[in-house]
Amino acid sequence: MLTVEEAFDLTLIEEGQFLLGEDFITETLGFGMDKISKVFYKSIKEYSRRKPIQETTVITGGENGNFLMPVGTLAVRAIRYDILDDYPRTMFPDFGQRNYEYDKHTRRLRTFPPMSSLRVSYDREYRLTDSAQLETSEYSVSYEESITLRLSATPKKGTLKVTRNGKSMEEKGIEDVDTLDENGNRIKSKRIILKGELGEGYYDRKTRVVEVFFNTEEDGDVVATFTPSYLVCPELDTGEYVYMMLFKSYILEAIASLRSQSTQLELHNIDLTNDDLYGRVRILKALVDQKLRNTIDFGAMSPI
Repeated sequence: MLTVEEAFDLTLIEEGQFLLGEDFITETLGFGMDKISKVFYKSIKEYSRRKPIQETTVITGGENGNFLMPVGTLAVRAIRYDILDDYPRTMFPDFGQRNYEYDKHTRRLRTFPPMSSLRVSYDREYRLTDSAQLETSEYSVSYEESITLRLSATPKKGTLKVTRNGKSMEEKGIEDVDTLDENGNRIKSKRIILKGELGEGYYDRKTRVVEVFFNTEEDGDVVATFTPSYLVCPELDTGEYVYMMLFKSYILEAIASLRSQSTQLELHNIDLTNDDLYGRVRILKALVDQKLRNTIDFGAMSPI
């Protein structure tokens, strides 16, 4: 499972020497999470095009040889009759491409001659979902009066809930607080109040940190569950390093473009004359091209 926030956090950590901090990016340049999420979706679309997921499945219900393929299907690679697993595959050779056609805009697959059931091998995009239920947990012991959790994504309004041993707390309101920025300056911000039989808590929307103060003394897992505000990709994670390089190149390219369009006054007179962000973008894109060229998918060679 990969969230926009996790991908961006890793970019800040690994490419920090080329950037000037999160506040500079989100506040000075105005490159907030809404815009970052669009880069996230775009990069996943591009990664899907260059390294799609390959699946084989049996589809039924074809009417006059017409089938509706799953959402996100990019291309159909081969089709066979739907055969029993104990039959030799050599008895049912692949149909050539003249025996079917696929329209990726309508997701319609037509077969010649018409078939009502078939086994099909196809390429599809990585899926994005807005209904994922995420959780962050940490074990607490009885002598701890409070605990701090950092969420992997920004919760959708009203969905954050914290539980331990059957007791819970939920969102009850918002309050204004004074916090310190990266430079130690005091700024106004808002935090969400959580209350319930578990105790009282506070969620900081800027840092994604939840502070929980307990009513009772007991051991147990403290679990924060929520629905994320932005789409997540359940089929990728931060360990997919080729995708992460592609995402970082898109983010750095967007930031470089914003920097080049800003005036010195908007940049608070920060000297970027020696800035080589575009150079780093070119290096990342070249690495992505090299890794994808050198990747051989042996699964694509297996019979369907």
